[in-house]
Amino acid sequence: MTDALAHPVFLLLDGAATAAVATDPDGVVRYANPRTAVVFGRPASGLVGRPLEELLPDGRLAGHVARRTASAAATDRQPDSRLELTARRGDGVEFPAEVILTPLPTDASPWLIVSVLDVSQRRDAELRVRRQSRRYLTLALINEAVAAADDVATLHPRICRAAVVQGGFVGARVVAHGPGGPGPVLASAGAPLTGTSAEAAAPSDGTEALFVDDLGPDASDVRSAAVLPLCSRGRTVATWRLYAERAGAFDESLRELLRGAADTISLALDRFESRAELDAALAQRTELLHRLAAAQEEERTRIADDVHDHSVQALAAVGLRLGMLRRRLAQAAPDLVADVDRLHDDVRAVGEGLRHLLFDLEAVPPSVTLTDLLSDAAAHVFELSAVDWRVENAPDPRELDLAPATRTHAVRVAKEALVNVAKHADARTATIRVTVTADDLEVRIADDGVGMAPGAEQPVPGHRGIAAMRDRVTLAGGELRLEPGHPGTVVTVRLPQP
Repeated sequence: MTDALAHPVFLLLDGAATAAVATDPDGVVRYANPRTAVVFGRPASGLVGRPLEELLPDGRLAGHVARRTASAAATDRQPDSRLELTARRGDGVEFPAEVILTPLPTDASPWLIVSVLDVSQRRDAELRVRRQSRRYLTLALINEAVAAADDVATLHPRICRAAVVQGGFVGARVVAHGPGGPGPVLASAGAPLTGTSAEAAAPSDGTEALFVDDLGPDASDVRSAAVLPLCSRGRTVATWRLYAERAGAFDESLRELLRGAADTISLALDRFESRAELDAALAQRTELLHRLAAAQEEERTRIADDVHDHSVQALAAVGLRLGMLRRRLAQAAPDLVADVDRLHDDVRAVGEGLRHLLFDLEAVPPSVTLTDLLSDAAAHVFELSAVDWRVENAPDPRELDLAPATRTHAVRVAKEALVNVAKHADARTATIRVTVTADDLEVRIADDGVGMAPGAEQPVPGHRGIAAMRDRVTLAGGELRLEPGHPGTVVTVRLPQP
């Protein structure tokens, strides 16, 4: 043994910064350098003559003996075999170690040099880096959930899952909060808490974040907890509760990240509440719009019935009597026939005007597609004109599923646009196109006429055609565009599907 210790390698090991021991074939320590006293907390002289396995935890002895024996026997092995092991200090405290086993041939028998590096600080640093990376990734997932969620029913489960799956918490809950304190659980993730001690040990009034570093031995399922208020419009509406298995899990860095996450979630709750208020206002406006449209249609129908039953019938009777009067005057007073003819022409003109009025007032039938309705309207408007008109699309069955108010607004505005083409455009052609999508209805009317004069969109006393079209479309929440068609004008009406 003395001859083996004379090997020059031991002179190098005496000054090494890494703990090193040399063992004989039986695993007995025959050499320990000065650094072993620092690493193992035992004097180097106290290790010599002792089994190497005393430096290992009891549960790992069998595996180490097998590795040591194999390494000592492999004399041709490269001297860089590294192992990740757990070592034991003299006071019994275990620590992670990186071990290099190097066979050392001697004249008597092969020895084994065991170099041991305490990697506790490195492991702690790696653990801190992993924890911090996990925290930032968890925060990113929470931010992603906040951005993607449309309501609390989607948001709350997502933030709980992110906290457990990515954040590593043993449990997460969102608990409703009201004037009387905590309410029902709105969402949860992770293993259910087996006792009530965790909740009882982490009471919170919901106004400020609460962190409990150690819940005590009674909380068998968790050791530390966090309760973070989730606010909307300045009031706490819920608390986000996170539970960890180890005491002191919520260090200052994590607390700041969680406070920021709770603020982000609260902004989402503000957004949800604002959206709910907006949706309620839009629903109310839509309901009022439907009532207004229904009232207008009822009034139009009443006026049309009155005009048809009284005015049109009366004019028809007047026309018949004028015809009879003309025949009498042709014999008795021929010089008055011309006056009767002019009067008869005036009556016919008034009747034609009433016919157009009835066209404008007629109800929009629900069983006819919008394309067919506009085709009939164009046939009426261009009946006595030279405009060559056509519908570009075939009827779409989805047109029958349009809301009554949407159909009515589309027909009224399109009729006004067609009348403008007939009266003012001096056009040779006109086209009509109806497009239905899942989100909206679009009606496009184009002509090749003279186009719109500057300022034509501004209302003129007695002429509110375009202004009335725009008012109707705006009230329906849609869009009216009047654009040059090169030549002519393109009128596009887009109405949202309710």
